[in-house]
Amino acid sequence: MKVLLIDPPFHRFMGIYRQYYPVGLSYLSASLNRAGHKTLIFDGEHDVGLSTRSFRDSAAEFPRYLDALKNKHHPLWKEVRSVIEDVDPDVIGIGMIAEGKYGSTLCVAEIVKEWKDEVTVIVGGHLPTTKPELLLSSPNIDVVVRGEGELTVLELVNNLHHGNPLDDVLGISYKEQDRIIHNPDRPLIAVLDESAFPDIESIINFDTYRPVDLGVVVTSRGCPYSCSFCAIRNLWGQKVRYHSIEYVIEEIRRLVEKHNVGYISFRDPTFNLDRKRVIKFCEALHRENLKIEWECFVRIDRIDKTLLDMMKQAGCYRVRVGVESGSDRIHKYLNKGLTVAKIRQGAAILNSSGIRWTAFVMIGIPEETEDDLLATLELLKEIQPTFVNIALFNPIPGTRVYQELLEEGVICEPFDYSQLGFKARILHFSKHISDERFQELMDLAISVTEEINAQNYLVDFLTKT
Repeated sequence: MKVLLIDPPFHRFMGIYRQYYPVGLSYLSASLNRAGHKTLIFDGEHDVGLSTRSFRDSAAEFPRYLDALKNKHHPLWKEVRSVIEDVDPDVIGIGMIAEGKYGSTLCVAEIVKEWKDEVTVIVGGHLPTTKPELLLSSPNIDVVVRGEGELTVLELVNNLHHGNPLDDVLGISYKEQDRIIHNPDRPLIAVLDESAFPDIESIINFDTYRPVDLGVVVTSRGCPYSCSFCAIRNLWGQKVRYHSIEYVIEEIRRLVEKHNVGYISFRDPTFNLDRKRVIKFCEALHRENLKIEWECFVRIDRIDKTLLDMMKQAGCYRVRVGVESGSDRIHKYLNKGLTVAKIRQGAAILNSSGIRWTAFVMIGIPEETEDDLLATLELLKEIQPTFVNIALFNPIPGTRVYQELLEEGVICEPFDYSQLGFKARILHFSKHISDERFQELMDLAISVTEEINAQNYLVDFLTKT
């Protein structure tokens, strides 16, 4: 069958350049093409004419996205329809990795059905996995894929191709007349190396991507932690499954040799979860003489000087760290297992390592008070990361915090997830801070982070020159 996979536009409506490509869809494409189906990927976020934007600018532009959801004549919707018409697919799969893309997902599905009603529309991602009924309440969505998609989408498309019923396809929810049917869950993929390498060459307009945009690698899936705000385990489970080091090295080699990629962003939830594995990976990079620079997400309480030295020697340029808050009370609420003392200790190690690091913090956590928020800003000034990335807290279905907010009546279902965005200032969920005061504190937080970032950009520039 002819399949078109779509990452719906979101950041692009706000004039924001979204670096990298939809890696999840590339795994689906690889699975389908290996089985003989003809699959293409349309990255609705990709626009080489855009640039990255600051938090301040991104927040100011968010209403443009909401306006576009009401404007069926927006140029981006016309572009989506044009691509669909040119490809003329039998099946369209929409990837919805972020809750904020809920609105654009519905718009794309509507465009599909207005074009050709008999085309099967499939949706997958975090929100579809936890709220399949919500997505299927749209008359334009036929099937929801829950959890990992490679095997499920392949079996689903095979059944559609042969005209077989869907009742034996594990991991899907679908409509049959007036009923929504939830088939049993599909077991997670046991051996990740059996998956094909991501199929990036099936991306439409592939030649317009820069090498750095193609440097995305995922070496593991799953997370053993139980953070109250995170839904990764709903998609990938709590048991961590790894690609072999050999598989990862071969994937990197392909990117380097075929696409001139020199910078890799590892998107594992926690790259340093298994210390011995990180060491083996660094040794393999040296052994194979793969001279790349790379970055990864790490837990700040699982680093040490020896490990960071090895990572730096193997080309690690930057690590990304979830600091979240400067309040121990809020850390307990988030259930991540961090404390301010651990953050201080890890920051000291990072600052002495020579590796650049980005601290991610959340603002607007439901139980956060003004004192908690101010403590976060003071902690950032103290620990001096190379870069700070602030985000507004978003309640994600399937998490403990979301359920608590639902039970307390802070959130009412059905909820319009289109209002959510880590840079959107329209909604906040702080129960102890007024709307007016929260906006003032957000302005203060933005100013503090801009000052830290500007100082360190200057140091970085002077060091390089």
